[in-house]
Amino acid sequence: MRLQVGQEIRRQRESQKLTLHKLADMSGTSYTHLWKVENGKVSVGLDLLGRISNALDVPLRQIVDPQGTLMAAVAMEYHGSVEESAS
Repeated sequence: MRLQVGQEIRRQRESQKLTLHKLADMSGTSYTHLWKVENGKVSVGLDLLGRISNALDVPLRQIVDPQGTLMAAVAMEYHGSVEESAS
């Protein structure tokens, strides 16, 4: 998951022709930390994810679940656990 989020941040950043330094400045973090996020070396908190999504002007959902598959998997898992507990 960490690497997928980082890869999506990089994809969005590069599509907007932003450097790591510029996005780091725009989102209030260091170049080094953003590099680690993009490369899946560290987990990223919701606060920083929000600042990055704002700086990129994309919805947070686009960064954490660009294909929409995570929410579908969570819903299926939840639905399955509800059915099991009802049995």
